[in-house]
Amino acid sequence: MYNRPLVVHRNGMVYHLENLEPTGSTVVHDLGKFADLLQSPEGVYSFYLSALSAWSAAAKGISAEFMKDLLEEYSENEVPGEIYERIEWGAGSFRKLKLLRDGEGIKLTSEDAELIQHIAALPDIPEPLAQYEDTNALWFSMENRKTLKEFLYTHDYFVIDECNIIGEPLYMCLKIHSRQKGSITLKPYQSDAVAAYLDHHMNIGGNGSIIMPPNCGKTIVALSIMAELQLTTLVLVENDESAQRWMDEISSKTDLAPGTFLHWTDSSDPLAPVTVCKYSDAIKYMDSLCAFKWGMIVYDDGHKFPAYIETTDIPSEKKLGLASTTRRSDNRGYLLFLLVGAKLYEVSPRTLESRGFLPKVSCTEILVPLTRDTFINARAKQDFAKNPQKRDAFEIVMQGTMTEKVLIHSFYVDIAQDYQRYYQLSMITGDTDSEDDRHLLSNFQRGAYRIAVVTQKAERYDFGDVTLVVSLSYNQGSEREEYLRLGKLLHVEATTAKRRKFISLVSADCVEETDYAKRRQELIRHGYRFQVYTLEELQDGVVL
Repeated sequence: MYNRPLVVHRNGMVYHLENLEPTGSTVVHDLGKFADLLQSPEGVYSFYLSALSAWSAAAKGISAEFMKDLLEEYSENEVPGEIYERIEWGAGSFRKLKLLRDGEGIKLTSEDAELIQHIAALPDIPEPLAQYEDTNALWFSMENRKTLKEFLYTHDYFVIDECNIIGEPLYMCLKIHSRQKGSITLKPYQSDAVAAYLDHHMNIGGNGSIIMPPNCGKTIVALSIMAELQLTTLVLVENDESAQRWMDEISSKTDLAPGTFLHWTDSSDPLAPVTVCKYSDAIKYMDSLCAFKWGMIVYDDGHKFPAYIETTDIPSEKKLGLASTTRRSDNRGYLLFLLVGAKLYEVSPRTLESRGFLPKVSCTEILVPLTRDTFINARAKQDFAKNPQKRDAFEIVMQGTMTEKVLIHSFYVDIAQDYQRYYQLSMITGDTDSEDDRHLLSNFQRGAYRIAVVTQKAERYDFGDVTLVVSLSYNQGSEREEYLRLGKLLHVEATTAKRRKFISLVSADCVEETDYAKRRQELIRHGYRFQVYTLEELQDGVVL
């Protein structure tokens, strides 16, 4: 029988048992200040305490004593000595190493000469171009900046990167009133995120990252930070849809005049004081972007950043990372914190749900048996996704949805088209050049019609207040995609308190069921409860 809410393992895992937290205490909140939240299935939060998370906590002014005292007071077991050592090492090493610009290169410096000597002697270190006579610094080429920081990370050394340049000023304000949203008032958690960045980013060289669930206002948080800093800004995004959302938000929520912000896609076009650009275009046109004096670079869609780490070579005065999750199949999500900026703020969907900012979501998986022909003739994953018996399940799910606002998702376009034609539904393809697509999206957002079929490309749109998502097919076992897809139901501007439903139709006893198990696990990690039914149970009248 446990009596205290924390269980601390020597490998750095810390488990918080929700039912044992004392009434009125803030154990889980305080733990999140110095440990990274990995998952939050119902009743249990799982955190990982690393030397980097302790170092990041020190950047926010949290002492090693605070971290150790919290664990000692609330841990059911005796806290392993290795954990105290990890905290002391991480927090104690804060401010010990700095990267500075020095001519055409960079200088790794420390007041501790022995530390520099130790680092210089490490095997496989990126070769320094020179060692200073005072032995307190090593000089590297600018091209080695990312490689050096990754190398130091592998040895549990973390560096304050002060190689940033001075950017140009930009005068902008948030509007008090927005045409689309009415009065612009930040939610308390959004204000907390803004404050966390502004209060602490200079402690780590003018950089930092913010983690928030999908559709919870990362853009307005970034715009608020931009309005406070008053600096020219480059915004890097994953795709054209994300770029258009930024353009719409800038237009409706700031006083920037047309021409002072743009979606930049061609190096022959001039840059603007606020420029929105896809990561892929930034890689193509690095020379043009590097020639501009940016005050800040916003790395939106941060889960994509590790595929474009070259973009950190674009000079700027400050950096801001934004992400819904840093989980990646290649386990390189940590690069956002390492190369853009340490995590300064994080809030989980469960926390926002408990505070009334997000609607509750129930998740259901319907296992649909394969027809004999499908089982015999299927050769690829797409063949299993086309299971004709999914239509039987779909028709039952759609019964009684007259008051729902419904998105029907399919990774495979031909399956989406099949349902669109068969049930005579509207389909939003995600084609940004399509006038029909924009018209349909606008009508759906304002409630002119309530059911839409969408493909993976269209999943990037903001559909507004959706109450039911039905998924027909999937991109293999992509865990992140499942969380972002569910994010269509997580809308802080929800107009009703009605519980949202996320229903997935999965072919049973085949690779699709195996893949989906990984996706389901991702949602469970974020605290969502799953119910799994068979098609037969659905036909017998089980209530979803």
